[in-house]
Amino acid sequence: MKITFDDYVIGKINALNLTDSDILALDYDDSLTPHGEADACAIVTQIRVVALANKALLPKEFDGEIESNRGVIYVKSFGETFLDPDMKIRKAESGNVIEVMGDGGFYQAMQQLLTTANNQ
Repeated sequence: MKITFDDYVIGKINALNLTDSDILALDYDDSLTPHGEADACAIVTQIRVVALANKALLPKEFDGEIESNRGVIYVKSFGETFLDPDMKIRKAESGNVIEVMGDGGFYQAMQQLLTTANNQ
């Protein structure tokens, strides 16, 4: 499994001036599994990329990793069932919207690309 960010998204990430200890996580919420359990009926309702100041701030649910062209991205492993093996996070063809794509097609337009948590 891998994630490829396009140049536009890489630029947005780089603009955060992340340090070597900062990490990225792919956060996704689903509508039917409030306890973080894999469920064949779950629908991913929100996807966002979150920047955290260090791995110690990462919630325990983020127990998986996906390789990307920006390094390791931490994920909730139970949710990998609903992700395509080759994900792309890119600028949409119109507007300044970021979209998540998989081999199976469009996943979601992202309202919120990155949230930084500098809890030092």
